[in-house]
Amino acid sequence: MRGTKLRRPSVSLGFAGAVLVVNACAPGIDTTRRVPVGTLGDDLYSVVCDRLGATVLAEDLEGASYHGVCHRNLDGVYADEVDTSLLPVFEGERADLTRKLALAKLDALVRHRGGLIAAVDAALPDVDIPDPASGVAGTTIPLHLALLRFTERLTT
Repeated sequence: MRGTKLRRPSVSLGFAGAVLVVNACAPGIDTTRRVPVGTLGDDLYSVVCDRLGATVLAEDLEGASYHGVCHRNLDGVYADEVDTSLLPVFEGERADLTRKLALAKLDALVRHRGGLIAAVDAALPDVDIPDPASGVAGTTIPLHLALLRFTERLTT
């Protein structure tokens, strides 16, 4: 019984030591990484595009094939085409027609991407608006922050 009590702390210390050694060998956090900042139009386009992609290409469980057309890369650039090499292969005339229709829907969204993003950005610019929630006359709040706070209240 006495030996059992001594082994447990040593196992715990050994595990803690292994965790420290593994963490010491890990590369540091890259604080120089450049992440492109998008507009509200970019964000809404990405949400709509992801939803459309998940609907029409339901066989792509990870969304890898349409990720590039829905989200900008680290250089801030969207892909122009769905990566069909990441989609499973189906055989048959009906499957081929279904795939072509799905890709056509996403292609149409991609063709109008610039106009859609610009329209949302023009309709909802990030300007200061009066903030009635503050309770102080003359206080303003950026529109996008007001929208964020409003949608957070809706979901809580």
